[in-house]
Amino acid sequence: MIWSVSCDFLDVVPDERTTDTDTYAGRNNGIEYLYSCYAYLPNPANTPGGLDLLTGDEVITAFEHETFAAFPKGNYSASSPVISYWNTFFQGIRQCYMFMERIDKFPDTSDAEKNDYRAQAKFLVAYYHFLLSRAYGPILLIKETPSTDILASEYPTRVPYDECVAWICNQLDEAAQGLPTKRDIKSQYGLATSIMLSR
Repeated sequence: MIWSVSCDFLDVVPDERTTDTDTYAGRNNGIEYLYSCYAYLPNPANTPGGLDLLTGDEVITAFEHETFAAFPKGNYSASSPVISYWNTFFQGIRQCYMFMERIDKFPDTSDAEKNDYRAQAKFLVAYYHFLLSRAYGPILLIKETPSTDILASEYPTRVPYDECVAWICNQLDEAAQGLPTKRDIKSQYGLATSIMLSR
């Protein structure tokens, strides 16, 4: 005997993709958007993704398949770097600028919170520029959300190192004015404060 049962339990319709309007659906979405701006920060404890721990001349590793194993052997060049921060940090900068453009649309967020979020994003923009200049010297200064509709002849060019440093310092000073000196809420541990900028 064969029984046939009509069951639509497994006919799951996939969730729709997130749209720009979903970003403003609630207060938590705005906070998550801010946290996504922090996601581009390097993690020095992540050995395969960082060069901090295993790039000295004295390093010998059994993990030949890992990214960092190429560094002590000299198996890298400008066209095939071991780790390149160039794309990652510029993606972070773009994310921060997009966040700052949208911050006023977040519901249930006070003006004080918006000012704090804006200052954090400004700090991250400056910090990503600092990390880029530390790795590459003179860099492009991205001062607003980059347009995807510009001609190659209009692309920004590298500026002198002194100009990079001056712009970064100015941005950090401006960010510090909107940041608190400390954060007492445990869920805000690790977020930017004005004390961080004095180091």
